[in-house]
Amino acid sequence: MACWSLCRRKEKWTLTWQGWLLLLAIIGASLLLIGRQIYPFLATNSPTYGEILIVEGWLPDYAVRQAITLLNQHDYQLIVTTGFPLRKGSFLSEFSTQAEVTAATLRELGVKQVEIVSIPAPPARTDRTFASALAVKSWLSQSNMAISSLDVVSLGPHARRTQLLFQIAIGEKTSVGVIAAPSEDYGADDWWTCSSGVRVVISEALAYLYARFVFIPRDQEKRQPSP
Repeated sequence: MACWSLCRRKEKWTLTWQGWLLLLAIIGASLLLIGRQIYPFLATNSPTYGEILIVEGWLPDYAVRQAITLLNQHDYQLIVTTGFPLRKGSFLSEFSTQAEVTAATLRELGVKQVEIVSIPAPPARTDRTFASALAVKSWLSQSNMAISSLDVVSLGPHARRTQLLFQIAIGEKTSVGVIAAPSEDYGADDWWTCSSGVRVVISEALAYLYARFVFIPRDQEKRQPSP
């Protein structure tokens, strides 16, 4: 006669303490390898040394100085500043956008006015880098500038995402290069030892994955069928 039961004995494999130790060692080595490779991947340097050098307006002053060094060393025709309305200090300043502040900084540091173009972007809550790139694209179109390549100066691990979004916005006819100015807040080789380094690198890694695999440009969004 069959016997009804609510449970049964089942053989199960599990790790021994030696197995767990080996697994933890493998995980630790993998994380160490990823940690050493993720920063140079994000903070990429692939300049074109084309006609225009773009400086993201939110960069700190020391990165702006590095942009001036690039301008003096290579045959850029113009240096372009981008940026959004200031979130603090606009009532105390004659400038209202990051682009204008950075342009004024360039002039103060000796760059000629005729070499500087300021391109503020309209306020944006999301996809701010892409919005800046669209503003540059609009200016290129309105000024009838036919350029084959340009470079963008960004900061550390923000560089790869900047290059990707600028390339998407401006289009494949213009080659977009990028230069990653080193951050003074944390080291490239030991960023994980500093809280600011951990926050920036991890957030930029996630943001790059979003931009690479999830982000839909605005012009493509308009072509999507309505739900």
